[in-house]
Amino acid sequence: MINSILKHFWAFGLCIVLVLVFTVLLAIVFSVWNWVENPGGIFRGSTGTNWVFIYDTATSWFVPTFLYTSVAASAIYIMTVQFLSLYNDRKSASSRDAQDT
Repeated sequence: MINSILKHFWAFGLCIVLVLVFTVLLAIVFSVWNWVENPGGIFRGSTGTNWVFIYDTATSWFVPTFLYTSVAASAIYIMTVQFLSLYNDRKSASSRDAQDT
C-alpha cells in the first residue's frame, strides 16, 4: 500500500515539476519578447531597463499559466492512472481466464 502511495506521489510530483519548468520558460520567453519589442517604451528607455514592468510581465504570465496548466496536468495524470489501472486489470483478468482453460 505504501509503495503505491509513494509511486503516485513521485509521479504526480514530477508532473508538477514539468508544469513549473514549462511555466517558467513561458514567462521568460514572453518577458524577453516584450523587453525586445518595448511597446510604448515602458520596458526600457534612456534610464535603462524598467525592472518593475519586466517583473509584472513575468508574473502576469507565470501565475495564470501555472494555475491552468497544473489543473490540466492533474486531470490528465488522474485520467492516465485510471486508464492504465483499468487496462492492467483487464489484462490480468484475461490472463487468468487463459490459465483456467
